[in-house]
Amino acid sequence: MEKATLAAEAARRGFPEYCVAIDPKYRLEWFHMQIALKLEEAVKRVEQGEDVRIAIFMPPRHGKSDTATQKFPSWVLGKHPEWPFIVSSYSQDLATAFGQGTRDLMDSENYAAIFDTRMRADTKAKANWMTEQGGGYTAVGVGGTITGKGFKIGIIDDPFKNREEADSEVIRESVHRWYRSTFYTRQEGNTAIILILTRWHDDDLAGRVLKEELDQMEMGDEDIDHWEVMEFKAIATEDEEHRKEGEPLWPWKFNLPKLMRTKAALGGYEWSALYQQNPIDEENQELKREWLQYRTRREVDLMTTRKFATIDPAGGKNTKNVSKNKSDYTGVTRNYVNEDNEWNLVSKRYRINSKSVIDLIFELHDEGMEAIGIEEGIYTQAIEPFLKVEMDNRGVYPNVVPLKHNQTMKETRIRGLIPRYENRKVFHIENTCADLEEEYLRFPKGAHDDALDSVAYQSQLAAPPNQGIGDRMTRNELEVNLTDLVNEQQEPIIIGVSSVAPVRYIIGNKDGVFFNAEAKMADPWAELALLMKRWRSVFVIVDAKGDTIGPKKLRADHPGRVFLAFMTNDPKAQEGVRWGDGDKFGDVQVAWHATVQQLVEEFRDERLPLYGTKDDWREVVNEFMNLYRVWEVDALGGKTSTWESSGPQSFVRAMALYRIGADKFSKVTATIVGANERMYDGITESMGDRFSNLK
Repeated sequence: MEKATLAAEAARRGFPEYCVAIDPKYRLEWFHMQIALKLEEAVKRVEQGEDVRIAIFMPPRHGKSDTATQKFPSWVLGKHPEWPFIVSSYSQDLATAFGQGTRDLMDSENYAAIFDTRMRADTKAKANWMTEQGGGYTAVGVGGTITGKGFKIGIIDDPFKNREEADSEVIRESVHRWYRSTFYTRQEGNTAIILILTRWHDDDLAGRVLKEELDQMEMGDEDIDHWEVMEFKAIATEDEEHRKEGEPLWPWKFNLPKLMRTKAALGGYEWSALYQQNPIDEENQELKREWLQYRTRREVDLMTTRKFATIDPAGGKNTKNVSKNKSDYTGVTRNYVNEDNEWNLVSKRYRINSKSVIDLIFELHDEGMEAIGIEEGIYTQAIEPFLKVEMDNRGVYPNVVPLKHNQTMKETRIRGLIPRYENRKVFHIENTCADLEEEYLRFPKGAHDDALDSVAYQSQLAAPPNQGIGDRMTRNELEVNLTDLVNEQQEPIIIGVSSVAPVRYIIGNKDGVFFNAEAKMADPWAELALLMKRWRSVFVIVDAKGDTIGPKKLRADHPGRVFLAFMTNDPKAQEGVRWGDGDKFGDVQVAWHATVQQLVEEFRDERLPLYGTKDDWREVVNEFMNLYRVWEVDALGGKTSTWESSGPQSFVRAMALYRIGADKFSKVTATIVGANERMYDGITESMGDRFSNLK
């Protein structure tokens, strides 16, 4: 048998062979081969009376339409010229172009050498043509009418034109309604339906049909569409059969540098959806896309800034989810903090070893970073000894600050960024934060969070040019700063502490509250221990929501003076505070909503003195300003309320703990003697409307 005859026979039997035979320029990559074999299998299953449902997710320009939407129909019609096809896309023009491409293949000499199928001479329109045996091809835009037409194989290739369409709930609903009421009803017997698309949204057409399948399975339905998903990411996020993690899908056409330039140009949001087939569910995002803001490098260079760097090294992770295997990346953030305390970030992740981290530390020092923070665990184990040797060799001594996670879970640490982003106090320097944005938008479900965690660690270092208190304090510096404060106050002293990093505390006595601060020493519990030594009679009430190891050690060193408070969220709890017996029941249980209610009333009625100026208490007041009340009515008409917040609550929590401690240990007086009345004017003016319903 001649070579040409053998090739034609192979092309008739197998779709991969046909792709090469019909188009000599066609380069069959491994992923094209997988798609071709899956489609070939689909035809056999339809021939056997089965229904087939296939969803193919691929990046743009990677050959999905050429293979599955144009070549595949021509091959099937060669074998089954009686089968009808309907092919749809987001526009009639694109669907028509697909139809023209398939028609031209079937009009070619190569096709005639393989198959005997011919088109009817009187039906050769680009969008609507038939074979001599009655099969054919109908092209229609999504949303268009398909009156009088049916399909044995239906293909929908890219039902959404762009991000704007996919983000529109109205358009998504319209596409799905058309799929169900128009396209789906055109089936003739058992069929194959093939979705080919780039994922724009969790709720796109593919997301809808996959969710429907899961919902029906949970309900026990048996007669449902079972979808087979073929997903191809532009860059592998884990080792696969044909490539390793980090390798491109089609390297000779889209190599890694080209893809990384595309990623930088698109930003993490578009990249994740278009190229990694990982759409983001905006409704359930913890870190919102609309909070992202940008500045150019030139804009930042013209500002007065302080420079801080933070490193989250590979291997130093503190997370429950070790199965994600994130330990091979190091996150690095450069932060340029301006006079308005706005963070201007450059943030990336790298796959580098400890030696390269040491080189990076010197590089950051040369860039003028006044402090370089690095997560303490891996730093002390694998980096610090060699860094000290290298410092001596180079005669250069960067200011490296070990950063403590204090047993705080990474996810908790990252969530501490939410208020800063939400309050628009973070800017990304353009084209420098693609890794960060990818992690930001996927948190907490993303494959990586290294760059994001390096940003979270900035809270332990960063401070604006005009705020010296942002610097870390030594023990001696803290003693000097507190000497006058200590001497002026009457004991007993009560300290309420919010233990979620960054640790913040409120200090007061029976006459009111005279100090608020964010812990400035590297070890916040050593800082509190110092305060306890400065006063003869001091009681510390610590929120058990965050770090509890440090407080328990502090309690062991100062028995009877340190108490862990466990907050309960029962809105019906009438007893605001219940003191227990050590850890068995919690040192003290605090009904959160009832306690906040008491605090708000005391602020409103000017019964809780705050000593100092309005500026001294601005951040605390702002937290109270973020509180709002939510009422609920039960089936019997009973009303309960909860206190929620649109921002951070650490000072509110610390204030609540001071208040219950003062009530127990010093019997706080209900007086405003000595209070700064202008401070109260500021509170009542700003809070009056919000809290007026409490009287």
